[in-house]
Amino acid sequence: MFYISEIIEDISYNVKSQEFIDALYKLCEKYPNLKMESDVILAESYMEK
Repeated sequence: MFYISEIIEDISYNVKSQEFIDALYKLCEKYPNLKMESDVILAESYMEK
């Protein structure tokens, strides 16, 4: 999962899908110990660019 968190921003920028962001937030809720919410917030900002 840590590898995925490193490329989330790139995927968000290229896909620009709110469904993708929503799925990431669901993962944050399901696996809070991964502490990737800040990565998802950053990815969401990349999606808006």
